[in-house]
Amino acid sequence: MGILCSGSMVESIYMKFNQQYFDSMFKEYNTIDGNKWGINWRASQIKRIEIALEMISNILRKKDISILEIGCATADVTERVLDLNPYIKRYDALDISENAIKICKRKKFKNVTFYCGSILDQEVGSGIYDLILCMDLIYYLSKDGQRQCMEKCYRALKPGGKVLISCPYDKLEIYKLLNMKEKYRIKSIEFNRNHLWACIESKLMKYYVQSTPKEVKRMIHVLLSNTTLMNVAYQISCVLKIEKYTHFYILYGKEYEETFFDNNN
Repeated sequence: MGILCSGSMVESIYMKFNQQYFDSMFKEYNTIDGNKWGINWRASQIKRIEIALEMISNILRKKDISILEIGCATADVTERVLDLNPYIKRYDALDISENAIKICKRKKFKNVTFYCGSILDQEVGSGIYDLILCMDLIYYLSKDGQRQCMEKCYRALKPGGKVLISCPYDKLEIYKLLNMKEKYRIKSIEFNRNHLWACIESKLMKYYVQSTPKEVKRMIHVLLSNTTLMNVAYQISCVLKIEKYTHFYILYGKEYEETFFDNNN
């Protein structure tokens, strides 16, 4: 697996944002605040990863599997996956942001190779991976970019391999994937019912970013990183059956028989 081109030609055609945009997200990253999203400490971020890991739990129980993670950011998902399965045979992680990859490499994970580049610029081998993670990335691509990404994932998967995709629920571009003529079969679909907490979190994050007193900032940090409070809000959303979601997850399987997509056209 290697970078085919270092320019932005492919990105400009098939991506909605360029590399500079993604680099800016991690420019002021630190272990306390993360980036501007609080990517490494918000309770909601932990919940999103938990839902994803539950969907692939059976796969992660296997030893000697190979994984490709597309859009690894600062390796928060990578770290959780390795905690669950330290016997992964091969783990390749890719992100377009040079700043993000520098942060990943400082964490010094064993048996993980980090690459800087876009999946659209990558030469991907055939039949290499048992699992591909593509979380919170696909909606940054154009329709043609999404198709290219899914085609490359299909080629890179072993027979019977799986690819997990997640995106914010309000990004309806994900539904374009349901009309693709590929040999994928949908194995499972999940929704993140964290809308109530997301409403609370969005307001608190504004105060967090704008607040200057350290005491106020520390208090908000404690609240937003509290998984107990977040889970209470999550359970309330489930009990009240609030039909508003924050994220949408699809687990695809590489199949050779008649496909889900062909059956629904």
